This record gives sequence, structure tokens and C-alpha cells, in this order.
Amino acid sequence: MNKKSVGILIAVLVLAVSLSIVYAAAESKDQNSPAGIKQDPNSQKQKDPNASQDPNSPKKVDHYVGSTEKMKFHTPDCKWVAKIPEASKKIFKTKEEAIAAGMTACKTCNP
Repeated sequence: MNKKSVGILIAVLVLAVSLSIVYAAAESKDQNSPAGIKQDPNSQKQKDPNASQDPNSPKKVDHYVGSTEKMKFHTPDCKWVAKIPEASKKIFKTKEEAIAAGMTACKTCNP
């Protein structure tokens, strides 16, 4: 191999490594989107019916799940609901009902 070929080979390897790093970084942000490719908003992803345009507005849910052990209440999709023992679960129709029962809002799902 001559010097020019070695230089080209090194440039190709550096480019490949750089692309791998960029791809991995983007993949960690969004498991469904390759790096640098914007997804079509009308793609296969299902839109969450409870999602609203304003991220500060509360989610619309039909009930809340409380834990009588921890005295906290959650939205039904909160990751902590799965950890509540069935015997300790209490369903509330409104946030006000949960608060009146002495429950405090979960800091993860922020109901």
C-alpha cells in the first residue's frame, strides 16, 4: 500500500467511527429513529389520546390509582402503579377525591 492509500483508508475509518458515534447517540434519544432522519409525524407510532399540545397542562385520565401503604396517588400509566400490591391499591375518580383521602401526588407522573 502506498501512502495515499493508507491516508484514504484512515479517513474512511475515521468517518465510519464518527458515524457510529452519531448513530448511537441519536439511537439512545429515540430508539425508533436512525440518526439525522426526521420521522414523519403520521408514521406508525400511535398518538397518545391523553397527550396534549401543552406539556404543562395536566393529562386527561378517567381515574387515579392510590397506594394506601405510601399514601401517594398516580396516573394509571405511571411506572410505580405496577409496584403497588393489589391489596394496597385504591381507585379514585378525581385528584380532589385522592387528596381528600390524605393522598399526595406522585412526583414522577405528577397527576
